[in-house]
Amino acid sequence: MLLDFTFSNYKSVNEKVTLSMERVKKLREEDIDATNVIPDIKGDVLKSAIIYGANASGKTNVVKAIHFMRDFVINSVREGQSGDNIPVFPFKFVQRDNPASMFEIRFRQAEREYRYGFELTTEKVVGEWLYIDEEEYFNRIENDFHLSNFPEGESLQTKTRPNALFISVCANFDGDISKQVLGFFYQMRIVLALESNEKLSFKNEYLDRLTALIKVADVGISGIKKKKITEKQVEKIALSFAGYSQFTPEKKRDFLDMLRDSLEYANDHIITEHIVDDVVYELPLDVASAGTHRLIDLSVFCLEAIDENLIFIIDEFDARLHPLLSRELIRYFHKESKQAQLIITTHDVTLMKSDSQRLGKPLFRRDQIWFLEKNHQQETRLYSLAEFKKDDGASERRDASYEKKYLEGRYGGIPILEEFSDHTQYLADQADEP
Repeated sequence: MLLDFTFSNYKSVNEKVTLSMERVKKLREEDIDATNVIPDIKGDVLKSAIIYGANASGKTNVVKAIHFMRDFVINSVREGQSGDNIPVFPFKFVQRDNPASMFEIRFRQAEREYRYGFELTTEKVVGEWLYIDEEEYFNRIENDFHLSNFPEGESLQTKTRPNALFISVCANFDGDISKQVLGFFYQMRIVLALESNEKLSFKNEYLDRLTALIKVADVGISGIKKKKITEKQVEKIALSFAGYSQFTPEKKRDFLDMLRDSLEYANDHIITEHIVDDVVYELPLDVASAGTHRLIDLSVFCLEAIDENLIFIIDEFDARLHPLLSRELIRYFHKESKQAQLIITTHDVTLMKSDSQRLGKPLFRRDQIWFLEKNHQQETRLYSLAEFKKDDGASERRDASYEKKYLEGRYGGIPILEEFSDHTQYLADQADEP
């Protein structure tokens, strides 16, 4: 389970910001805790977080920061050579002596709490550390490694390039602890803004639940199925691979088994069913609307996350979705998730509202609602509704109209607009200048 993610000096973020998934104990919201909180003896963890902010406030940059950390941890050994630049993008609107960007993550796994992080520039890793239950396992400063309780890293220091991570090298050499850390990053599924899954794949066992979800979404689909792949089709595809005809019978059998397994996930054979005047019509998924594709994509990711206890991170969650569909998908995730977690960015303020159809219960706790805004130095600041203090110093009330106050600017995180027609005055002023 993700506990928190902290980063600094990356894209629009200058000073350190932290997105926390730990439940704030003082907030009494027991009526939704059963669906929104993962109980744990070491401290309860939130199932989800929702992030609001104006355009260009940095919402996508939070997702990209997590995406960068995940990819660099997994791929820093496999990709690149010594001397290659690291594709990190530091905050540009300040002069600094130390240009390093920092990324740190805390997570709980098998009843142990891990804290792993690193600092780097575009040229090299300048720091890296791992703590488990706050006991130091290793600490690296550039090419100086201090191994406190990390025997799997012995002799691997010299195999670690300046632009690669020590944890990735150790995992590549089959280190048990290192593989556990990388395994956590493999549990993340990240969808960037308006990213479309053109090669949508899902297990056959998801078909019934996916069909049930889509049927209640009122998009005109009565069923989803996959066309069965015939042995003749499998053989035809196999013959298109160079060298297949020279395989031994045993190797051909293994290759066909592998091909059948891969074709089980192929998008080309996904069919949607539509009932009109009691007649069932079939259409390939490719002709469905962008909104329907988005709904099916997110539904599949949601089912996968729930079944495998993954961390599902989505930028612009509400894009191409009706607000009622967005709400229902989140509600379903909260209800069905055991240890899966969801982090989304959005502009949909209706998701803050209490739901009169569900006994007036809000969809999110106050510590699940986050805001981003930029200051005059163009630095992104991140804070939760649980941290917000009113003018009298009191916390926001549980029964407050969050969406109304947000749009009024009480919580920040909204654009400060002038009337668009005012641009004509700006053009006139520019024309008058010598």
